[in-house]
Amino acid sequence: ENKSFSERFFESVKNKEVAVYLASGIKLTGILLDYNNEHILLEGFDQKIEGQPQLVYNAAISTIIPRNKK
Repeated sequence: ENKSFSERFFESVKNKEVAVYLASGIKLTGILLDYNNEHILLEGFDQKIEGQPQLVYNAAISTIIPRNKK
């Protein structure tokens, strides 16, 4: 099966904690619940949205960094 680099990356971080930086500079943190070609679904850690899913457009994303728990 020939999977794209981004698909392999998303599979490796699915259901794990990530930091997502948007093109606007905003940082989101949470667990990557799911993804497709247009969106990611992130369960937020921020106090205001803790436990709430966020649908983020891939076009708005600059960087996704896996976070290691210490």
